[in-house]
Amino acid sequence: MAALAALISDPMPAARVAAAVSASGAAIKSDMRNPPDGS
Repeated sequence: MAALAALISDPMPAARVAAAVSASGAAIKSDMRNPPDGS
């Protein structure tokens, strides 16, 4: 897993993980607010 290796070698992995979680959380909320095909 290249992504996992990058996280482990990153000098600030916690900050990177927090940013990734925040971004994915925002994307999920956006999808819930705007369901495809109005369903």
